[in-house]
Amino acid sequence: MKVFRFTTEVPSVKTIQYIVEAESEEEATEKLKSGSVMERDEGEEVDEDINWGEETIVDVLFIEELEPMVMKTENELWEIIEKANWKSDHDYNRIVKEWSNLDEDTFVQLARFINAKASILMHDYEEAWLDRDGNGGIGVSDDGWMDLTADVVGRGEQFYNDVTADKLRKMADENDYKECFLYCLHKDLD
Repeated sequence: MKVFRFTTEVPSVKTIQYIVEAESEEEATEKLKSGSVMERDEGEEVDEDINWGEETIVDVLFIEELEPMVMKTENELWEIIEKANWKSDHDYNRIVKEWSNLDEDTFVQLARFINAKASILMHDYEEAWLDRDGNGGIGVSDDGWMDLTADVVGRGEQFYNDVTADKLRKMADENDYKECFLYCLHKDLD
């Protein structure tokens, strides 16, 4: 598997970069054109009125050849998160040490999974956070919003699946979250 970076332009907006994993540049280009690539870098916050059909590729850069990765299932990744037991003590240093024993492939997949799940929450409940739903908002700063949504992921699959805007609001009001489960993804440097 090879990794390519695509730079594209969308009319009246800044350039967008994508990281695409594929066997060839042709396959990577097809993935990008078909819309199956959604990992944007630098510039992902764009106007809502973008016509992505007008996006054009302006540059392609080969990044690296990847070794085949043994993929973990979503259940296996949730099991790793739940075994860490973040809610028990919110000790990211302890979890960093535990996770430093994971093989590199598993750690990379876990990091992507956790970031993706936190991002989904941030996106799905952004309207509630910003009080665009008329229910008083969710009283946390930008950093607090990241901490809050990451904390939900750290509590495991059931908690994540059961979360609502009201639960997030209550967690924020009662300061029932800690900074920051995402720190667990820092490599142990000892």
